[in-house]
Amino acid sequence: MARKRGGTKTVAVAGLVALGVWLGTKIGDFLPDTGEGAAPGGTVVSVEPPEEPLGDPPPQADEPPFPDEDAPSGPPELVVIRIADGSYLVRTGGGAFESMTLEDAVAAAAAATGTEEGHRVRVERTPTARAIDQTNLNNALAEAGVGEAEIQRIGDFVTP
Repeated sequence: MARKRGGTKTVAVAGLVALGVWLGTKIGDFLPDTGEGAAPGGTVVSVEPPEEPLGDPPPQADEPPFPDEDAPSGPPELVVIRIADGSYLVRTGGGAFESMTLEDAVAAAAAATGTEEGHRVRVERTPTARAIDQTNLNNALAEAGVGEAEIQRIGDFVTP
């Protein structure tokens, strides 16, 4: 005896699915509007950003955004050494990069106090960096007493 296809169970399941889809489209009319997404009429509702910015307030006009250049300051926490085309570009503190000799760059790194993570030096490389310059820097930092754990190495190239 052959089994019948598409019996009453299949029709009942199809009917329940159709009823569920129909109810799903109608139930949105009865839910409260949250102010996000599309409204029942199909228009997009935009949410306005808060009037006051979040976070720290901007510095006042009488407060300089950077410390005074003439004010005496201690050694920086972190020294960034960027290897680029046979030279060492060094940034101490929040200033701009300046070109230094290997000896001066290592001296600045050795004088750094270190971040909370224990890093005193961050080494970055540009696409024009040479391997010998990286090796010379590694050897000079080790000779100056800067441990491997105190060096943060950036694996990807940076743009100058």
